[in-house]
Amino acid sequence: MASLQEFILSLKEKVQQRSNDIDELLTNFQISLEDCKKYAFVKDSKGCSRNLIFDEPEVCRLTLSVWKPGFQNKIHDHGQSNCYFKVILGLLEETHFRDGRHIADSVYKEGQVCQMTDTGACHQMKNKHHAHSVSLHVYIPPFDRCNTYDEAGGAAIPVTPSFISRYGFAVDRESRRLFDV
Repeated sequence: MASLQEFILSLKEKVQQRSNDIDELLTNFQISLEDCKKYAFVKDSKGCSRNLIFDEPEVCRLTLSVWKPGFQNKIHDHGQSNCYFKVILGLLEETHFRDGRHIADSVYKEGQVCQMTDTGACHQMKNKHHAHSVSLHVYIPPFDRCNTYDEAGGAAIPVTPSFISRYGFAVDRESRRLFDV
């Protein structure tokens, strides 16, 4: 079983090579929940807690999202960033939108990988699991601003996503670890 640190090294190599098979890399690496636990922080006021694991400005970013049971985020894009994610724990539903229209729904279980590399697309995620779900996300290049939408085809609302932990350390006193480490 490969470690998360080995995955980061491989990810950096693939990005430097301008490789398009990041989804294949995520699929082939058997990243364990145990490997991710030290990064899995939650905040009671957040339905989805974003945790920064690795960041190389203008190159790539690796984050861990922890989803409360039943939580559904807003429809959103990733700016000019390509997004890849892998479900580490639980069950996530993704609803795809393009040009203001609903395109498809997909459900991802543990170990499954998805990508959103169409800059004109947006999506919405929902935790379909009865407990917390955890997903690992790769963004190429990293983004610091994106848009949310109240409804498909609605007006773009610019937002600046934040992290509740960085590199395995809480950013404030309200953030707590989901698992014992």
